[in-house]
Amino acid sequence: MDNSVNTGTEFCIQAGYFFVGRSTQCCWNCQRMSDVYSIMVPAGFEHLDEGRWSIEDEPSFLSNLTRLSREPYQLMQKNYPLYGPDFSKTAEDDYFMNHCQFCGAKLGDFYLHLEPGGAFFPTGREQATKVRLRRFNIRLEAIANYGGAAGEILAKFARPLEPQEFPPLDAEEKRANEDL
Repeated sequence: MDNSVNTGTEFCIQAGYFFVGRSTQCCWNCQRMSDVYSIMVPAGFEHLDEGRWSIEDEPSFLSNLTRLSREPYQLMQKNYPLYGPDFSKTAEDDYFMNHCQFCGAKLGDFYLHLEPGGAFFPTGREQATKVRLRRFNIRLEAIANYGGAAGEILAKFARPLEPQEFPPLDAEEKRANEDL
């Protein structure tokens, strides 16, 4: 399955750039704290609503991501191999999901994005400061869900990643992000 390209289904989310967020979540299988990742679109991203594009006022993490435009897909595949397409019995569909870095168990989006206190649904400042963000100046188009109550708190308290906290960029990625 090629999740990188639009295969007849129109993208419903677009943004001029995006962030990759990193947090941690306890693995349901091995009970260890695993790094987890998600894509966040900035305030001002556009979404397709009943055939018309609308602009959102708050940033949002994407969940149940089923399609991603080619360049962001390739970046995610290369740098975040434990976040990628896999089948969810609960959702009865393939979507980009996290996998435990220790045992490989699937870490589905519900507990990360929709459960208060989940890795990407902080309920206060302390939880929000655990989310680390890295900006990529690459246009993103996606088919995914967005929203939740965490956008405003993340915009205030999530922290940028230090260079040593994420995989190094290759020369091409550095050029794409020189204005950071």
